[in-house]
Amino acid sequence: MKNLKAVLLALLILSLSLACKKVSMPPKPTQTGANTMYAKVNEQLWEKKACLTCVGGGSGLSRNYEDNGDFYITGEDPNMRTSIGLVIRNFKTIGVYDLSTINLNYAQFNKYSPKSQRFYTSNKSKGSVTITKLDLTNKIISGTFEFTAEDENNSANTVKVTDGWFDITYQ
Repeated sequence: MKNLKAVLLALLILSLSLACKKVSMPPKPTQTGANTMYAKVNEQLWEKKACLTCVGGGSGLSRNYEDNGDFYITGEDPNMRTSIGLVIRNFKTIGVYDLSTINLNYAQFNKYSPKSQRFYTSNKSKGSVTITKLDLTNKIISGTFEFTAEDENNSANTVKVTDGWFDITYQ
């Protein structure tokens, strides 16, 4: 009887420990041109790695850097049916860039299911991108980001994106 109680107690402790959810963290940021983008969206891990060998060349990770300094990156996660986009205007050096409508820099989060919703940073719901590497020779841009974005149809409905980073090559 004593052994049965010990086994039941052990099973109870084991089941309770398995029931506890751990919040997954994105891996540590890289700066090698790995064509990856990670973040936590409302505490849930979100990730996109480019699929350069996918049929039709589609990778779900779009990026561009223009000579005038306009930069954008968009990652789509088909499993979560979401996307994250960052736009920075007139950037030509590493540093911190405010994501609000003041400088036309912004972040966007799209949710495609069960209904389509678009969330944007604004003067009220802000964020930032820190460019940590800009290698014009090897065409690598790396950085970190975080933002809160509001639903375009209901500003009280927000999404919080934290611990974000990207490491991309561009054309």
